[in-house]
Amino acid sequence: MEINGNVNVKIGDWVKGRTRNGELIHGYVENIQSDNAKVEVRIVISDNEEIIGKGVRLARKQIEKLEQNIPTSETQLKSLIDLALQTSDQEWFVDLTEKLNKTKNNSTTQNNMGKQPNQNTNYYGIRE
Repeated sequence: MEINGNVNVKIGDWVKGRTRNGELIHGYVENIQSDNAKVEVRIVISDNEEIIGKGVRLARKQIEKLEQNIPTSETQLKSLIDLALQTSDQEWFVDLTEKLNKTKNNSTTQNNMGKQPNQNTNYYGIRE
């Protein structure tokens, strides 16, 4: 939602935009100035590789909020875990790792439903 041409974002939101030098960026909001005029974005992807990982202040009119897509597949979660490691975001890494473990556990349980465990394997199909 926009208010007077400004994008309504909060800390942690993913955004895309251009720097005043015209560099394309994707990143997440780390800080919002008290007057709400500018936001600080941690750059994760850019056409200028030298600025990846750095923070930049942008006017709200320079950014566009990205849709929140919740990762559901193991591959998506692994990719985001790599990104969390690259950005040194320990809290996000832990959250994603927990989700990945739940996904793996759900997958294992569903694959083994209806199967009769044989004498050498447990309920999850793991040899004992």
